[in-house]
Amino acid sequence: DLNRVKPYPYLPRLEIQTFNINKEPRELPAGDLPLLNLKYRENSINIKTIVLGEHNGELHEVRYRLMSVGGDSIWRYAGNPGNISLDRLLPGDYHLELQPINNNGLLGNIKRIKFQIDQPIWKKSWFIFSMIAATILIVRVIVRWYLWRQRKEFERRQEIDRVLQKERSRIGADMHEDLGGELTAIQLISKKVDKDKLSAADKKRMEEITQHAGDSITHMRDILWAMHNEDDNLK
Repeated sequence: DLNRVKPYPYLPRLEIQTFNINKEPRELPAGDLPLLNLKYRENSINIKTIVLGEHNGELHEVRYRLMSVGGDSIWRYAGNPGNISLDRLLPGDYHLELQPINNNGLLGNIKRIKFQIDQPIWKKSWFIFSMIAATILIVRVIVRWYLWRQRKEFERRQEIDRVLQKERSRIGADMHEDLGGELTAIQLISKKVDKDKLSAADKKRMEEITQHAGDSITHMRDILWAMHNEDDNLK
């Protein structure tokens, strides 16, 4: 009587022998659905399993599938013992399912493992904001340094102009007092000479001396005026 036939009571069982991340052993958290938080470079997982059943253990196998956002959910198969390698996984949330199968095709209970691979530091929002803030700070420092340099250069040029102006004033004063005084004296002396006692040639020479002295005084005043006018333009 087929109605009296009972299901086979001995389901295959799955045991995880080793769980390695980047070839380093790792303990799975306790619970029905352990959750692992992995770093960005912890992206290679290797799991070794064994399926336990009543008979023909070498004919048992384990099937597994790795589900992720935007990924597939295709079942893949490993032997017994099983060796499951998940290499170079991208950052994201993953859901791994493992299920034993005995030699008669009977499926055992599914074991689930959740893990999350973190984003690299340069893709995290706090790092991006920090880099933006650092860039703004560097730009501000460069701009402030440039403006400080321009101000120092302006002050240096002002100091040079001040020294030049002072030197021009000193030279102008010396010319006015010394050279101007000498020329004026020559002009006055030449005018006081008794020209009646001089010959015609000497009178002519004396008049030329007086004229040259007057012209020199005029030219000197023009030079001094030009120097002072240049100082005003610099100011």
